[in-house]
Amino acid sequence: MMEMKQCYWNRFYDSYSEQVRICGGVPVHVALDVGSGDSSTWSLNFEKMQAAVTDRTKLLFFNNPANVPGKVYSLEELQQLAEFCVRNDLLVVADEVYDVLVFDEAKHIRLASLPGMEERTITIGSAGKMFSVTGFKIGWTIAPPDITDAICRIHRNVPFCVSSTLQEAVAIALEAAPSQGYFQDMIEQYGASRRKLIDMLESVNLRPIVPQGAYFVVADAAHVDRERFVDAKSTDALDWQFCSWLTEHGGVCSIPISPFYGDRHSAPGVFARFAFCKSDEQIEQAGERLAKLKL
Repeated sequence: MMEMKQCYWNRFYDSYSEQVRICGGVPVHVALDVGSGDSSTWSLNFEKMQAAVTDRTKLLFFNNPANVPGKVYSLEELQQLAEFCVRNDLLVVADEVYDVLVFDEAKHIRLASLPGMEERTITIGSAGKMFSVTGFKIGWTIAPPDITDAICRIHRNVPFCVSSTLQEAVAIALEAAPSQGYFQDMIEQYGASRRKLIDMLESVNLRPIVPQGAYFVVADAAHVDRERFVDAKSTDALDWQFCSWLTEHGGVCSIPISPFYGDRHSAPGVFARFAFCKSDEQIEQAGERLAKLKL
């Protein structure tokens, strides 16, 4: 097999790298530039990305909204990305599974809708994220006919098939949801939970990065005294140690962002990801527990 390279912007779905390796490819990871304030300030670095591209680079993985840090890319950013992909003749796997879950003034724009991208983009959707039924494991791809044919050939020899009953349920939901106002209701409900989690994190002296999309809030904990959670003998990344300490001593589970990086130790600072797809009572209880830690 010809050696191939696949490029990612760090903060990607962690199964992608292993899938690439199984196919004989070489994953190459390039980090987003960390911003300050809300998730919109985290940005693409096209100079780093161009430096990572070689004549063997075939495919780019791209998440929008990116569930770390919850960024929704603007039209201007997507136009730059489209030009980059066309210039380097790259196929793109556009992971857009949180496409309906965006807040405030953010607007999700499909990468495939931009000039030159329809014929080179594989868009991934997920009923699990769209309808909060992640156990269904039902999703879809939208791609040019030749690529769709190749995906079908592989798909029927890997999972073979999924539950036809669940597929029928998703088909009915996709038809019924718009007329019943489901998506707007979901955004309003999750929007309230997002605000509640942000306020809670601020109240316990963590510094949340306000997300534009998805249902997670990343909090900056770089100011927390590291003597409280760092084990000098541990080889784990700092954020991993912090989240483990938070679970053990605070009784609140969060996810470190370092697993979303190709090299976990290259993850910046100490960031922890919290989910707001929870009840008000759960968020309040988490706040009470974290307050006792006096962060």
